[in-house]
Amino acid sequence: MDYRVKIDNKCAYLVVHLFQVMLDTIGPELQVLNKSEKSIALKAELSVVLTPDQDKEATSDVLPINYEGLAKAVKKGDTIFLGQYLFTGSE
Repeated sequence: MDYRVKIDNKCAYLVVHLFQVMLDTIGPELQVLNKSEKSIALKAELSVVLTPDQDKEATSDVLPINYEGLAKAVKKGDTIFLGQYLFTGSE
């Protein structure tokens, strides 16, 4: 049985509120390279391009990353979580 189903079933039995479960698995991790060190504001539901071109300037539209193999590691529709240690649980 899929572990997500087991977690959802058990938690749904215990509580009445809607919830999400986030599991951090070991896998490729990437780092956004922001050489200017200026804050970058990302807006929910908007797209951003992740590029291995480390000469690009980091903006809210384009984020240079340190992981050249990303395009081979993910497929269309995959979710990429940005903001390690920044989530509150209410996302």
